[in-house]
This record gives sequence, C-alpha cells and structure tokens, in this order.
Amino acid sequence: MNPRFTDAPADVAVRTLDDFARGRAVSFPGRASQRVGVWASRVLPRTAVTRVTGALNRRLGFRDVSDRDPAAAPGR
Repeated sequence: MNPRFTDAPADVAVRTLDDFARGRAVSFPGRASQRVGVWASRVLPRTAVTRVTGALNRRLGFRDVSDRDPAAAPGR
C-alpha cells in the first residue's frame, strides 16, 4: 500500500498497544480520514458506502493489477 495514504504497521501496533494499556475497549489507531471512513460506514446505507468506496478505489488506481516482483513476470 502507498505510504502516503497509510500508517506504518509499527505505528499502528504502538498506538493499539497504548490504547490497550490504557484500558480502552476500542482503538482506532489510523489516520483521521480512516476513522471517518469507519464512522461513515456505520451511519450511511450499505449501498452508499459501496459506491463511495468503489469510486475512491478507482480514483486511487486500486483496480489496476500490477506485479511488484519482476522475477514473477510472465515469460521469465
């Protein structure tokens, strides 16, 4: 995943463990935009969430398939 849009796994783990140590029942260690997405999916109808998510994924290019390992490319 693109690091511009996601947090590093180590940062998420640290925040989650901090929330656990504080006794919090729920932890949202991600960025504010990710927290809004979780909140919106609980409030909006499922069809609206599906349409918005699909449009966002298309805009970010997540529907395009690419292989990150050049050795696994066809013909090699």
